[in-house]
Amino acid sequence: MEVKLIAMISGVNGFGSRTCTDDWEHALITGNGRQGALVYGGPRALRVTFSHERLFLPVGPPLDPPNTVRILPELRSLLYGGAYQQAADRVLDLAIEENPAYAELRQIDPLVPSATLTFRPLTSSSPYFRECDFTSGVVTQGWPGFAQEVFASRADDVIAIRLTGDINGVLDLAPPEDPRSNARPRSPTPTPCA
Repeated sequence: MEVKLIAMISGVNGFGSRTCTDDWEHALITGNGRQGALVYGGPRALRVTFSHERLFLPVGPPLDPPNTVRILPELRSLLYGGAYQQAADRVLDLAIEENPAYAELRQIDPLVPSATLTFRPLTSSSPYFRECDFTSGVVTQGWPGFAQEVFASRADDVIAIRLTGDINGVLDLAPPEDPRSNARPRSPTPTPCA
């Protein structure tokens, strides 16, 4: 598997790879805190799987936030004094006092994808590439003469997708696949494109 860290044109750090994957678990990610997109694929099919903060599988009951109003003056004093860890510890102590469930480590509830948008080009070429600009959050995949850019805008609360170059192909929006009905062995690592 060929993976390399790259410096983008503006000197911004990012990630780049020539590795294809049909497995969303090896996708590059963009998001705005409310919705996100997994960007993956290869020369035969470019995929974007969407998710939203309201789509999740609850694992445990939700915990009410601690009532920090009664310790707010104390917290402000700690924060203004630069005692950030003490302030965080005080909030945690209060949360545990109000609800002992806060003492246990809680994993996030698993997110559920809402749909997958697939672009199948009529023609494609090598070398396939994919990259993520860590500063802008733009994820790009494609090959010479074609690029798909995906970005999650916080200001507009949308996932934006731009196709440039030879965009002849088929675009399909479908519900996410049920892994039970489409069981297939998954490679532990993505495979390089041919």
